[in-house]
Amino acid sequence: MEAAHRGVEGGAPIGVFCKEEKVLRGGNVYDRYLLEYLRRRGLGEAILIRGCAQGPCRRLRYFLKCHGVRGERRLYIEDPRSLAANYGQRSRPAILLVHNLPGSRLQDRTFGRFLTWRMRSHLRRVAAIVVESHWYRDIFRHWYAGDIRVIHSPFNLETYNLAPFDAAAFRARLGLDARPIIYLGPRRREKGVVETARSLRQLKGVQLVTSGGGDVDAPTIHLALGFEDYLRLLSLATVTVLLSREAEGWPRVAHESLLMGTPVIGNRAGGLGELLEGGAQALCESPGDLPGLVQKTVFAGRRAAPESVAWSRSFDVERFESAWGRLFSDLGVG
Repeated sequence: MEAAHRGVEGGAPIGVFCKEEKVLRGGNVYDRYLLEYLRRRGLGEAILIRGCAQGPCRRLRYFLKCHGVRGERRLYIEDPRSLAANYGQRSRPAILLVHNLPGSRLQDRTFGRFLTWRMRSHLRRVAAIVVESHWYRDIFRHWYAGDIRVIHSPFNLETYNLAPFDAAAFRARLGLDARPIIYLGPRRREKGVVETARSLRQLKGVQLVTSGGGDVDAPTIHLALGFEDYLRLLSLATVTVLLSREAEGWPRVAHESLLMGTPVIGNRAGGLGELLEGGAQALCESPGDLPGLVQKTVFAGRRAAPESVAWSRSFDVERFESAWGRLFSDLGVG
C-alpha cells in the first residue's frame, strides 16, 4: 500500500489515544511515558477513552467512542483500533503506535480481524508507524511502504534498584516456603499460564507462582502484590516462564525479570522471541521441552548473566525519548 508522505505543520497539540485502564499494563505504561515526554515539551495531550476497561462489549465500545472523536489536533498518535474507527472525521496525519494487533488476544479474534482489515484500509492516512519489536515491523512491511520505526518500551531504571530486604521474612509474609520459585506472570488466559502450570506440575520441589489480575483458574500460588513486592518476588524467583498465546509487542514481565537478574524461559510469540534472543535467554521451541528446560535452570541455580542484565538496562527512558524526538523532528513537529 502506498504510504502517506505528508509533512505535519502547526495547529493544536498532538493528541494521543489512550484507553482508561484500572490496571496499568504494558501498552498503557508505554503510553504514559510518551505522554509525560510530550507534556514536558508542551506538545501533547491525552485523548482518554473512558468506560471501556471492563465488560463483554468493551472493545466495541472503544471502537465506537474512538469513532466519535472530532476536532483537529496537529497530529494524532493512534492505536490500531482507533485508526480503524476513523472514517474520515480526523483529517490530520497520524502516527500509528502498535503495541499489538486487534485479534492477537484470544477473546477478540473475530472482531479483531475486522478491525485489522479496517486499520489496513486507513494506512494511507499514516505519516509513520511505531512498533515495539522487529516482529511487528516485519508484519507491517507487507502492508505499508513508508517510515516504520522500532521504539521499544522504556524502563525507569531507578525503579528497579531495590533496597535490601529480609528474603525469609518476605517469603513468610506471602505464604511461600524456601523451595525455588517459578514465576509464571499474570494469571491470564492469553499468557498461556494454565497450560504452562499444568506442564510444570510434574516438577518436584518447586513453587509455581502467579500475581496480578487474572481471568482463569490455574494450579499456582496466586498473589496480589503492589509493584515493589512484585519486584521483590521477581528478584527471588529462580526463573520466569512465559509461554504466551498472544503476540505482545514487548512483554514487560520478561524484561523486568532480566532487570531483577532473573533468568527467563519463553516462546517466540510477538516480541518475546526478540527479547529472549537479545538477552541471551532460553527459547522453548516446543511445549514438550519446557519441563526439562525449567528443571535444568533450577538445578543450575544461576542468576541471569551480567551481560544480559546490562542489555536489559539499556532500554532506559532517555533512549526512548531520543527515538521519539528524532521521529517528531523528521515530521517537522516540535
